[in-house]
Amino acid sequence: MSCHPAVCAIDVNKVQRVLLADGWHAVRKNSFTLDAYEFIWHGAGEYDPQRDHERKGEARFMQETRQTLHGGGQSGVCATGFAFQSDEENMVIAGPLTAILAVEYLAKR
Repeated sequence: MSCHPAVCAIDVNKVQRVLLADGWHAVRKNSFTLDAYEFIWHGAGEYDPQRDHERKGEARFMQETRQTLHGGGQSGVCATGFAFQSDEENMVIAGPLTAILAVEYLAKR
C-alpha cells in the first residue's frame, strides 16, 4: 500500500478479506475486482420473474436475450461495483462499491 495525505493506493490483487455489513469475507486469490455495477437478465421477450425463474435451466433460453434491468448510477446507486469469489464453492459476492466498509490486504515488505 502506498498512503500519502491525500491518497491510499490499494492493489486489488492483494485484497485478502472484505468487510461488509454482515462481517468479514475471505477473497479467493486474485479474484477481487472493480467494474460497472448493474443487474442483467438473459431470456426471451420482456422480463417476467415468475416465468423466467421456471425456465432458468434451459440452455437455449439463457442465450436468447440480455437485458439490463438496472444500470450502475441509476437512482443514485453507485455506478462502480465490486465482485470476488468467496471461499464457498462457485460463490461470487458482488455489490456497489459503497457497500465495502474496509479491505484487508497483504502489505509489501
